[in-house]
Amino acid sequence: MSIAGTHSPTVRLPVRATVRECTTLKQQLLAVLESPDPVTIDATDVELIDTAALQLLYAFGRERLAHDLSTLWQGDNSVFRDAATAMGLEISACHHVA
Repeated sequence: MSIAGTHSPTVRLPVRATVRECTTLKQQLLAVLESPDPVTIDATDVELIDTAALQLLYAFGRERLAHDLSTLWQGDNSVFRDAATAMGLEISACHHVA
């Protein structure tokens, strides 16, 4: 995760975003949950993502959306996108960045 200067916070997902990494991921997400700046979730490096990680990300995005806070998705990652689609999760409410 990077939070520097005037840049908006970024949470970089690990290569293997599984239940094993969820404690660390949850701590990173909680640290930026109430940020008034858009939070970027960088899925560029994800090679494997499981249900637990997807549910955590979904809950984070929904909570920010409920408070009119922006979440941005970075990295057009087919593994991430296909896993979210297979679970029926909709991430289109969030903005995508290059």
